[in-house]
Amino acid sequence: MGKRVLVVDDEESIRSTVAEALGDEGYEVLTAPNGAEALNLVRDAAPDAVLLDLMMPVLDGWGFLEACRKEELCARTPVLVMSAYRRLAETVPDLRVSACIVKPFDLDVLLGTVEAIVERAV
Repeated sequence: MGKRVLVVDDEESIRSTVAEALGDEGYEVLTAPNGAEALNLVRDAAPDAVLLDLMMPVLDGWGFLEACRKEELCARTPVLVMSAYRRLAETVPDLRVSACIVKPFDLDVLLGTVEAIVERAV
């Protein structure tokens, strides 16, 4: 199996579409509907990258990033933010993530970005 990627988004349609596209490219894909479940998966499955929505219930993307930075394994994992947040561009420097993509996004752009951050992390 290929590199392991965790897709975190509260919208099932986005999770499943992205997971299918990544699976077609040879990635092993895990999914979570919120940041709390994502933190547990990062601890248990050590993904090679996390694709993260910002606006979610239970634990949002900002909360996930804050908690993630406190754990060594998670803090080293590349994160790609994919969000419809209107102020994403001005927020990027504060997020300290590997990359950001604005929703709606082109799947080919997403796949290329995932490949780039996973390869840089090796």
